[in-house]
Amino acid sequence: MESTLRKELHEMIDSFSEEKLQEVYEFLQEDELSDEMKIILDKEYEDYQKNKNAVSKEDVDKIIHELLYKKD
Repeated sequence: MESTLRKELHEMIDSFSEEKLQEVYEFLQEDELSDEMKIILDKEYEDYQKNKNAVSKEDVDKIIHELLYKKD
C-alpha cells in the first residue's frame, strides 16, 4: 500500500513540467547542500520559528531556481 506522502509526491511529479523535473532531479543529485543553501535555509527556518511566516511556493521555486542556475 502506498503511503500518503508517496502518493502526493507522485501526483506532484506527474504535474511538473520537464524543466521543473530537471531542476528537482539536479537538486536531488547533489550529495550535500552548498554552504549558501544551508545559510538560506537556516535563516528561513529561524524566521519561521520567530514569526510563524511561511515562504510561498512561488518564492521557494524562485530561490531554488536562482541557486541551481546561479551564474558565477
